Amino acid sequence: MSALLTLQRASVRFATGVQALREVDYEVRPGEALLLVGESGSGKSTLLRTLSALQPLDSGTLLWHFEQPSFEPARASPALVRAQRRHFGMVFQDALAAFDPRLDFGAALSEPLRLQGKPATTGVLESAFREVGLAPELLARRPHELSGGQRQRAALARAFITGPELLLLDEAVSALDVSLRAQVLGLLLAMQRQRGIALAFVTHDLAVARTLAHRIIVLLQGRIVEDSPADLFFEGPLHPYARELLSRVLPPEPRAARAAVQSIPHEEPLASSGCAYATRCSVAVAACRASVPLLTTRAERSAACFLV
Repeated sequence: MSALLTLQRASVRFATGVQALREVDYEVRPGEALLLVGESGSGKSTLLRTLSALQPLDSGTLLWHFEQPSFEPARASPALVRAQRRHFGMVFQDALAAFDPRLDFGAALSEPLRLQGKPATTGVLESAFREVGLAPELLARRPHELSGGQRQRAALARAFITGPELLLLDEAVSALDVSLRAQVLGLLLAMQRQRGIALAFVTHDLAVARTLAHRIIVLLQGRIVEDSPADLFFEGPLHPYARELLSRVLPPEPRAARAAVQSIPHEEPLASSGCAYATRCSVAVAACRASVPLLTTRAERSAACFLV
């Protein structure tokens, strides 16, 4: 199966000096639901933003394969990059901040269609709202007039309205309570299966991963330390850090799970050599402190650990 996009040795360093990504290699495949997990500061959101070229790389390569020939955003004009972004949909944690408070939802959903030269007819807009379980008359409302769950449904409608091939979601349900979270996840799963769209979803909450994921990517200090099919991951992660994550998110209530992951003690900034997890790892050996383990593939799974 050919990839939708490919990252090759992708690295990002912020102006503050923080190394957010370190030589990440990955590809996103059509129809795949990819979950990015890890503690705060692990590089999840940065990786998500690099996929759509919203975050430029300091080194490495991003290739989009939506059309032929493949497209490298870093070597193209801003206009061409914007045109290629029609293949992406995006949903973020704060749906209220994601919408212009001056616009009603009809105008908000019309904007991405207009930018792509597609007709924003009343029928198209109403169909988009019905698909996410919202009454068409709500198109005349503004963001502050809808509940949090309704706004997140509206955000999904806007993301899906242009027919993207890849949907990027950054903590898209973490602000919702348990019942609304379940509703929005169920809706997202149904739409993903119906349309065959690929998902890349950032989350602290591995309960979300159980619901949505085909594959789980675990990040630690900007590196992928595990890449595993979801069913095998939940049977038992390969990397000691991934096992720690899984052990800390057993609380069923999502906010408790999120707090558990965020509470994992942070290490000092990653040194020039050695595994980032070595100081916390109960099974670390001398090699773990001397050099960085490469991501090694075994059957369908990969892990960056000398003991795998």
